[in-house]
Amino acid sequence: MVKPLMYGYLRVDLDALDGDIRQMELALKFWAEQEGYCLAGLFHEYDTALNRPALTALIEETCRSNARRVITPSLAHLSTHPVVQHHLLDVLEDTGVQVHTLQGGTRPMKPPLYGYIRLLPPHANTSNAIVDQAERRMQQFADSHGYELIAVFIERSTSRAAFDHLMHGLLVEDVHHIIVPAHEALSAHHSHLFDDLIEELHAADVLIFDFEAIDTCDRRMRPC
Repeated sequence: MVKPLMYGYLRVDLDALDGDIRQMELALKFWAEQEGYCLAGLFHEYDTALNRPALTALIEETCRSNARRVITPSLAHLSTHPVVQHHLLDVLEDTGVQVHTLQGGTRPMKPPLYGYIRLLPPHANTSNAIVDQAERRMQQFADSHGYELIAVFIERSTSRAAFDHLMHGLLVEDVHHIIVPAHEALSAHHSHLFDDLIEELHAADVLIFDFEAIDTCDRRMRPC
């Protein structure tokens, strides 16, 4: 019996070792064989620009060959930025392509969840231990409550750049849940700013979870 075709896609750092690249290639080939597919080709993305020439070539090849399955090590190989990642998944799905990962999954169907961490002095420029601990708790919460933690935005300055990226993702990608270590992570000392940020989240129809009150916090209220 002829096996259905599928293609592999991986993004490769310019300084990646040949052995590491080969290991990923073999892993993709093994997955395809185990799932009953024939891996017809591999597309390596060396360009980090948004035009993604290898991905464009991959889409063209799937249309030409009518092979509608793609395997990649993880969705991060499409992009580590949640907005770009979901956009590229939409592009692929619009052409009839289904993306698989080495973990055996396709596009996450769980409700997406964003994390937000604001580091206060003197921790803003210290080690990542605080961030790692907070991210682990966020992931545990997502796993136990049926969410897909797709990105954690880390604020290390007063510019609120990370919060702006968070808001952009909420509005563009139809995400309606965020988790923070505490509501004070939004603004610990400026009540007017806190109210403004809560109002922005309320306007985006967002629910806020926090570590201190793990139940859902009504977005219309100040700290639960």
